[in-house]
Amino acid sequence: GVYWKNGVIDTLPGSMQIDKVLFVGSNLYFLGELLSGGSGWWENGTANTIPVHGAYAKDIAVSGSGVYILSGTNANGLSGAMFYWKDGKEVDLPKSSFGDGLATGIALSDTSIYADPDVYVCGMLSGILSDTAVYWKNNQLIYLPDGEEADHIAVSGMDVYVVGRSQSSPRQEVYWKNGVEVKLGTQFIATSITVSGNDLYLAGFLGSQTHQACYMKNGLLVNLPGGNAASGIAVNGTDVYACGNTYDTHALLWKNGVVDTLGAGYASGIVIAP
Repeated sequence: GVYWKNGVIDTLPGSMQIDKVLFVGSNLYFLGELLSGGSGWWENGTANTIPVHGAYAKDIAVSGSGVYILSGTNANGLSGAMFYWKDGKEVDLPKSSFGDGLATGIALSDTSIYADPDVYVCGMLSGILSDTAVYWKNNQLIYLPDGEEADHIAVSGMDVYVVGRSQSSPRQEVYWKNGVEVKLGTQFIATSITVSGNDLYLAGFLGSQTHQACYMKNGLLVNLPGGNAASGIAVNGTDVYACGNTYDTHALLWKNGVVDTLGAGYASGIVIAP
């Protein structure tokens, strides 16, 4: 796996690919796939394995010294189980009466170093006629109206943002702010979420015969030239940064809509270090 720091490429030891990146305090974290198989996470370049060898990790969140990893394989090796690991200890999520579902994203509330954060996980529950979008707050199940799936989640202060797909026709990308649905249209697909102040940013692409990289700010579309998809987004003051890719597998970086080619490879996420 590779990453770029200010446009300069570097490799992450022991990794086959990098899926997530975040910066917490003074520490840099990656989540990705190990050369030895399965998923792992890295803190400042040091590799760590997740409890089940060969399991695939979906998302990571960090608060203080606590590391939360969302995965699809539990301690018994069962796929499709809805749970996360906190510092290697499995925390199971409540299911529906119809069976399992899928957990897809994890986020933590802001907190002091002396208190545990609230833990938010988004996903979907299997149903008889259709799936249902949900999220869990500290393992309490919360249903999202008109939702079929929930893919990304972010928390800012008292506000909870979840991005997913609607049940009603026409099915389309939506987000919920504190449970209130906002429709985003049938062509937009979100790949990443971030919140800056009171503004919600969603990276993604417009789905058609040829995809167009773009992002949305509070539901307003901004096209990103030169790419077929944006995979990550970050905001610093008034500057909006996005990363993404071309059809010919070149990684891209946009700053305020101006594109820069990083080189051959795949960009999966972006962070801004203070």
